[in-house]
Amino acid sequence: MEPIPNDLILEIFSRLPAKSVIGFRTLSKHWASMLRSPVFTELFLTRSSNRPRLLFAAERNGEWLFFSSPQPQNRYEKSSHLDYHTKFSGDVSRFICSYVSGLLCFPDLWLSKDASPVICNPTTGMYESLPDLMRYKNARGFLGFDPIGCFNDQLDDTSGLILVNYEGKLSGINWKYGQAGERRTVELRMWVLEDAEKHEWVKYVYTLPENEVLDSCDFSVAGVTTRGDIVLCMKYTCKPFYVFYFNPERNTLQSVEIQDFGANLEAVENCGRVYAFVNHVEDLRVNKGKQLKSSISAHAVTKYRSLIIITKRLKPKGEKK
Repeated sequence: MEPIPNDLILEIFSRLPAKSVIGFRTLSKHWASMLRSPVFTELFLTRSSNRPRLLFAAERNGEWLFFSSPQPQNRYEKSSHLDYHTKFSGDVSRFICSYVSGLLCFPDLWLSKDASPVICNPTTGMYESLPDLMRYKNARGFLGFDPIGCFNDQLDDTSGLILVNYEGKLSGINWKYGQAGERRTVELRMWVLEDAEKHEWVKYVYTLPENEVLDSCDFSVAGVTTRGDIVLCMKYTCKPFYVFYFNPERNTLQSVEIQDFGANLEAVENCGRVYAFVNHVEDLRVNKGKQLKSSISAHAVTKYRSLIIITKRLKPKGEKK
């Protein structure tokens, strides 16, 4: 047979999951060279960006398991299957993970005898431990951009607020229960930064369409998709497990059952806490890193770029400004 042209090989590999690409890198030096090249990593990132996924981090008794599933491509999808990526054991001593551009940050993670900030690629299973800098007792580190001073006193209730990108604008979303007659309702409140220079925010309030499951379960806001759907995710693994997509413009609520967390996580006595993140993109850019205790090959780690680790000092009680 005539050899397959390299550009066609790269095109084929760019359509595979990251886990498969990492495995193929080990089969020959020729393939390893091609699949580690800057041309291929950029091509893979472009392809991956066109098929965003929903990332799930499920935690139970100090064990973290990472899954992802495709985000719905139409409004008629009712179910989706999970792809398992990797897992590790590590206790989070204080604050929970934050997410940016395919990476997770654990501000205080016990992987050995000491806790330290850890940047993790949940797709490849690679991680980097960051220097544990001297900080104040009431301090929090997170991965992302600095929201300090963005909101000032312009929002009337910031409890449970998460920052999202809504149609290219910085926004904050939280929710509360309401009442419509004898029925309990779910009310989403969203603040959108319409003018960044003037710090002008516009508030929107949405009462979600009636949904028997959503009205009775614990859930959290996972973010906003590129098509403008606000994503709500059940907080604990169970069977059935649902993710909800609310579209403010159409006032529609789509329920998608997520399958394949596994019998252990889905059992009532073993349910785990779930953290979900929208628009997850697989990225193969390489850097030196350590391998988490998992079955994933130790040949890739996402290189974090243009990301900021921020340690915010919180004023101790009673301290003057």
